[in-house]
Amino acid sequence: MKPSWRVHGIFSKGGDKPNIVPAEAELWYYVRAPTTSEVNALLHKVENCFKSAATALDCTVEISYGTRYKNVISNRTLGTIYRNYLAASGEPVTDEKTHPISRGSTDFGDVSHVTPGIHPFFYIHTNATAHSIEFNSAANTTQALTSTFNVATCLTKTIVDINYKKRLKIQF
Repeated sequence: MKPSWRVHGIFSKGGDKPNIVPAEAELWYYVRAPTTSEVNALLHKVENCFKSAATALDCTVEISYGTRYKNVISNRTLGTIYRNYLAASGEPVTDEKTHPISRGSTDFGDVSHVTPGIHPFFYIHTNATAHSIEFNSAANTTQALTSTFNVATCLTKTIVDINYKKRLKIQF
């Protein structure tokens, strides 16, 4: 596996007692990677792990698939305009090398394959891990809400630059 690949899973069914082998177990996994082709490669590896485990245990495995999202294509021109407004607003601007433009899975990836876009992240004044209880609490603070408003303003200014001032042609 590459360091940028992610496999997240839980047992959604696993029996009722730790000392009794269940007749059926169910797992729910997310498989993520930076590009669609890497997701496909990782998915193949994960499927082979599940199939090998089933063979080793002399049982069967059924694999079903949920929604699959394409990777996000971030438009550099839009990103530059946005970052300039963000810097002017006083909000922290992260270095793209240490904080990539996009992480995770989102249906915006599908959108970005048909129209130029950006999916920026911003600082809400916490070092808590995203999707954690601590992050959820931090997101409801005055500092975080102020940053959210500032970022929304920067995004709006970016839209105005592109759509109303017509100063730039966006290459897709």
